[in-house]
Amino acid sequence: MILAPLTAAAFIAMILPVFALDALEKRGRTVAQRLLAWIGLAVALSCVAAGIAQHAGWGEPVAIVGRAAPYWPSALIALGLFWAIVYATTLWRRRRP
Repeated sequence: MILAPLTAAAFIAMILPVFALDALEKRGRTVAQRLLAWIGLAVALSCVAAGIAQHAGWGEPVAIVGRAAPYWPSALIALGLFWAIVYATTLWRRRRP
């Protein structure tokens, strides 16, 4: 079972690192950028897992979604996959010379 407070924290933590990635890239801090991208990727994938668990009925719904509660698991999966692609692209792009 995935707890709702953990899902809410993961959802917020999934979006926050993207704001720092550009600043780290401009400053040339590639190690910090890669670490932050790895953390963002892990959190995004955990959001995908939480959405799948909620679809299956294994997790409790997050209270912050309000009227969109029936669509929340699907939205969590879609947003998690989107941000996972963003972070994976950042990691792949930084690997190339």
